[in-house]
Amino acid sequence: MNKQDDTENNFDLNFSMTDLMTSLMVIFILLLVVTLSKISNGGEQKRNSMVEHLRKAVNVKDYQNKKAGFEVIKDPDDPLSFIVNMDETNGLKFQSNKAEIIETSKPNLKKNYDLLLNYVCSPDVKKDIDSIQIIGHTDINPVLSDPKFGNLSLSQDRALSVLKFGLYHVGVNSNKGKCLQELASINGRGAAEPKRTLEASRRVEFKIRVKSYEQKRNIINILEKKNDQ
Repeated sequence: MNKQDDTENNFDLNFSMTDLMTSLMVIFILLLVVTLSKISNGGEQKRNSMVEHLRKAVNVKDYQNKKAGFEVIKDPDDPLSFIVNMDETNGLKFQSNKAEIIETSKPNLKKNYDLLLNYVCSPDVKKDIDSIQIIGHTDINPVLSDPKFGNLSLSQDRALSVLKFGLYHVGVNSNKGKCLQELASINGRGAAEPKRTLEASRRVEFKIRVKSYEQKRNIINILEKKNDQ
């Protein structure tokens, strides 16, 4: 009889410990979800502030009453990112089926880089920037010399061409050049994300993602507390 009671007590104890661990895990997950939500909200506010600043800068400058050289867009798929779009409709043109930037586009691209990097690489803003992805896109027309992979390769080459142009313009060893090298990476999407027109599809996007140190510390604290248990 005593043996049976011990077995029942052990079972009850094991069941209670399992129930307790499950409850603690649920609490941990809820805390993590709440913290991640705060990160998203805090980062989104910073993202929105940056978008408005750049939009106002473009409107004020407007390049001597000419059409602005880029478009600033909130990333619909990421609340922590915004996109600076440069395409043929606002002056960024490449040689046909090549990565070389045409000469008439270079002065405008220099102005774009100056405006963008003056803001993004300033000390007060740079600390909140997580990354800058320079993403090349092409239209849907196949590259005749390589119809299978040509658009993908071309979009990557054009993104790299724009990055190199920026580095040469500001100077590789300048503060802006070092900032660009630290934050930037390149990517090519080929013809996977076409726009309404061929001219708008042929574009390079700067996807700028923000971060939040305060909320990151909250996650670290939660994880450290979990490890201490």
